[in-house]
Amino acid sequence: MKQVLARRGRVQVVEVPPSLVGEGSVLVAVSHSFISPGTEREGVQATASRSQVAMTLQRPARLKTLLTHLEREGIQKTVALLRARESVSNPIGYSCAGTVVQVGRGVPDLRAGDLVACAGAGDAVHAELVVVPRNLVARLPAGCELEDAASA
Repeated sequence: MKQVLARRGRVQVVEVPPSLVGEGSVLVAVSHSFISPGTEREGVQATASRSQVAMTLQRPARLKTLLTHLEREGIQKTVALLRARESVSNPIGYSCAGTVVQVGRGVPDLRAGDLVACAGAGDAVHAELVVVPRNLVARLPAGCELEDAASA
C-alpha cells in the first residue's frame, strides 16, 4: 500500500504494509485526501529544521518525559532514543474520504461499501488505505461527493 510520509523535512510516497482493523475501527479505501498546504508544509518544515531536542525543550510534558528517561536510562540510551526519533518517518494528512472495506468489532452501524468521510491527524492520512477509529468516521449523506467529503 502506498502512503505519504514526511522524514527530515522531505515528503515521500512509500510502500508500507496496510494496518489491521482493530476493535472499534474502520478500514477505508481512500479515494480523495484533503491537503492543506499551509498546515502540512509547516509541519514538515518544522520537523526538518528543529532537532528532537529543540522540539522537546518547547514542550514541558515532553521535557519531563525526557528527563525521567535520562534519569532512569542514562545519557547514552537517551541520546540513542532521540536519534532514533529523528530518523522516523511520520504519516501526514488528517482528512480523507472513501469506501469502507472492513469494520472492526464494535462497529455495528457501518458496512463494507459505505461511503464515508474520515478525520484525525495520524489516522485519516494520505494513503491508499486507512484505519480510523469509528468516532472519526461519518457516513456520507445522499448526494455528497467523495471529493467534497474529503475536506470534512
